[in-house]
Amino acid sequence: MPGVIIKEDLIRDYPNKKILSHALGFIGPIDSNELSVLKKDGYQHFDFIGKNGIEKYYEKELRGIEGRKVYEIDARMKVQKELTHKELKPQPGNEIVLTVDLDFQKNVEDILADRTGAIIVIKPSTGEILAMASFPNYDPNIYILQNEENDDAKRQIALDAKGTPLINRNIQAIYPPGSVFKMITGFAILNENIVSPDKEYYCGGIYKLNRDVFKCWVYPGGHGMQNLADSLINSCDVYFYNVSQVVGIERISNYAKSFGLGKTTGVDLPFEAEGNIPSIQWKKNLGLTWHLGDTLNSVIGQGDVKVTTLQIANYMCAVCNKGYSYKPTLLKQINSSIDGSIIKKFEKEKSIDVNYTEADFNYIHNALKRVTTEGTAGKVFSTNKYKFAGKTGTAEVGFGQKKQTHSWFAGFGPIDFPLEEQIVVVVLCEWENGSY
Repeated sequence: MPGVIIKEDLIRDYPNKKILSHALGFIGPIDSNELSVLKKDGYQHFDFIGKNGIEKYYEKELRGIEGRKVYEIDARMKVQKELTHKELKPQPGNEIVLTVDLDFQKNVEDILADRTGAIIVIKPSTGEILAMASFPNYDPNIYILQNEENDDAKRQIALDAKGTPLINRNIQAIYPPGSVFKMITGFAILNENIVSPDKEYYCGGIYKLNRDVFKCWVYPGGHGMQNLADSLINSCDVYFYNVSQVVGIERISNYAKSFGLGKTTGVDLPFEAEGNIPSIQWKKNLGLTWHLGDTLNSVIGQGDVKVTTLQIANYMCAVCNKGYSYKPTLLKQINSSIDGSIIKKFEKEKSIDVNYTEADFNYIHNALKRVTTEGTAGKVFSTNKYKFAGKTGTAEVGFGQKKQTHSWFAGFGPIDFPLEEQIVVVVLCEWENGSY
């Protein structure tokens, strides 16, 4: 047809749209900063490049090699001959096979629905991520085709400072963990025999430190006499306020770090946040003095304690496995797109390895089992046919009348299944009032 030119082009397509968008990421036009670094690798100003998620992390594996034909031309730009010895055959990029089950991922995203937050599911026996949901999410296709509708969608995302849809809340956002953090002090007590786990402290709803008053979550009520197991089952803050003065912030900090909190997990995704586990030296480096009130805030996962959802999942994997966890991964294997052969296969790599006794872990396990039967998560799990162990948490954020809460649950199970068939689940809902 006269006047019509057919041009063949390749574009990336994300058929499931918003499903798994944060883990997959997207590609976009290469910018000047990226080009200055990657020009030596053959990238050109009109190329598309991975901007986030798997697309960015495995850019080199996915990209392939562009083909090239070289011609000899004269001064009038007429082709004289083709230099076949300089021809470069194109090679397609490799195939990335993920650990995520798509149907399971869809179910998890349906559960999270329109709640701002994150859910991550990991196989503790391997470290494989089975589902990673974050909301708000986005359709990565809008970054591929340049048109008015997609440009408007991108502008809306850029202007959404509150929702921040591009943020993967599993790895890029940091939160106070609240009461999910309390097992850390429990392990310190058990492993070092600092305080007898049977020793009871009275909870009347408040704890006084000089002129300051620290409240338990049940205030104006109280839990009465509480030992370590009781305090985990009922999530009693006053018990932990008392024992924190004996355990001390340095032990609390060291035990938290031994479970991988406050540092990146090494997951195969870009832009992972570190979080923070405070200590006396950390505050000194800021030119500030550590106070006992800081210890009381830290021991219940508040104050300057900041973690990612993935760090909590990794920590719970170590609790489930009774001392170790594997580096979280989304990669199952890399296949050749030419002949389908396996180029690289996922191999387990330990990321946490703590040498605490099995008796210590059994004690914590038993307490976490009771959390879901008679404790703070008892009502939620009363109709669940599967037996889970876990810990709830409510993290306070903001001040005064603007104070709000994030809700946590971190658990593992089914506990009567073999370890290879168990999963670790961590749920975070922002601005949701829930149990402690």
